[in-house]
Amino acid sequence: MKKEEILEQAKKLIANNREEQHGDAYKNHSQISDLWSVFLDDKLKPFKEISPGDVALMMVLVKISRSTMGEFNKDDYLDGSAYMAIAGELNDPDNILGQEKDEGTIRGEKTLAYIKKLNKEKK
Repeated sequence: MKKEEILEQAKKLIANNREEQHGDAYKNHSQISDLWSVFLDDKLKPFKEISPGDVALMMVLVKISRSTMGEFNKDDYLDGSAYMAIAGELNDPDNILGQEKDEGTIRGEKTLAYIKKLNKEKK
């Protein structure tokens, strides 16, 4: 799909009944920003990291906000449930990503080490 086609489809999405489904765009995004601000309050301190599990939870907050505005939209609840399941898996300390987080492994350091290893193998 070309960029023009993507934009045309996006135009159709926002030109239809988006306001009926999700409420006024400004009010909806304002409410999402309020929810995210509370959620991120501690995360935005120096040297804090937003984890993949945090992102999934923030997407749940988007769905919560959308479900409170406009007409009933079953997708808000289905998507919200799916994001909660994803967040549960990502935040579970028994999963690999959770263990790495608990052990203090920083993804950036692992990526850098992997890149260095690849560079050595090329030589």
